[in-house]
Amino acid sequence: KLEETVAENARLEQDLVILRQKLQASKRYAGSVTRDTSGTTTVALETELRRVQQLVNDLQRQRQELSVQVRQLTEKSHSLVQQIKPNNQQQNHT
Repeated sequence: KLEETVAENARLEQDLVILRQKLQASKRYAGSVTRDTSGTTTVALETELRRVQQLVNDLQRQRQELSVQVRQLTEKSHSLVQQIKPNNQQQNHT
């Protein structure tokens, strides 16, 4: 489950990078081809860019949370291994 979430987050993050690049290219193109006097094109692009940036921020927060969970699970795993090793060594010597 954790691996699936990490893979999905990586895929979403890549999609967001592509979207951001397309938005920036579109904004540059719109600015060079036509000057929209009402500014609606610019406003729409800026709104979409803010939405994409919020999604990226959410993904970064999720990645940090996953990193903490992975670290905690790793620590628990190491702790369990250490608890098991002495028991196995004692049983082997008796």
